[in-house]
Amino acid sequence: MERKLEICGISMKKSNSTIIPNCYRSPNNSSIVVFCSRINDVLDYVYQPGVNIILCGDFNIDPFRDKDSFLKISNIVESYQMRNTVYEKTRDKYTIDYIFTNILSGSSEVMEVHYSDHNAILFTAQHDVPP
Repeated sequence: MERKLEICGISMKKSNSTIIPNCYRSPNNSSIVVFCSRINDVLDYVYQPGVNIILCGDFNIDPFRDKDSFLKISNIVESYQMRNTVYEKTRDKYTIDYIFTNILSGSSEVMEVHYSDHNAILFTAQHDVPP
């Protein structure tokens, strides 16, 4: 049986709380409507003012090949004041892996690795370090 969404996450608490949900959407028979609904449920559960969210993973949605699906997921994350940080190809000629965040100083870099069929994404954020 094909799953609609696989997700796990971590929560880091120090001076600023950061929650990092990581998800996987199967490219086979996975309903985009169900996937988007579940992502919305996850964001609704973790979203709080002042909490940093870094939603990442293999969405298997390319913005050029799957325009409508990408628009759906983009609208959901934007409703939580989050933005996409990945604009380069992450697998073959497609961009299907993403990092969406509400951290304004965050940026991503796609790096080729030789042990996976996906490229790696390095996310960097500048945080104020308390004295």
